[in-house]
Amino acid sequence: MKKGSLNLSIEAIVIVVIAFVVLGLGLGFVRGQFKSITETTTSIQDQIRQQITEDLRTGDKKLSFPTNEFTINKKESTVTAIGIKNTQQGTLKYKIDVQRTEGGNLIFGEDVSDNFLYVRDPEELLPTETRIIPIRITS
Repeated sequence: MKKGSLNLSIEAIVIVVIAFVVLGLGLGFVRGQFKSITETTTSIQDQIRQQITEDLRTGDKKLSFPTNEFTINKKESTVTAIGIKNTQQGTLKYKIDVQRTEGGNLIFGEDVSDNFLYVRDPEELLPTETRIIPIRITS
């Protein structure tokens, strides 16, 4: 075996090892970033959930929204929730209906139901039961 070809083989092995190390570090960094984003989102969802639950419990309300207006920029999203509590003696049947009031163009056509993904069938709540429905709004 010639000295030149051996030298080239060693250089190729070193380059491959360095490439794998850099790839591993990059993947570790990206995974860490996604983990922190997930933890932050979970923390926000838990805070919203606690706020809504407390509002329903102390305010003796049937519905609770943490805010009535959202402002988000293009390609951004926000997480919120709706709280529903059954204050009746019997089972409560409810249904969520999304309606367009004004502003902006719809993304997938003029029918609102084509632009939102949600359960359209009636749901049921037992007496004194509370349900928190998470909502992600993306522009």
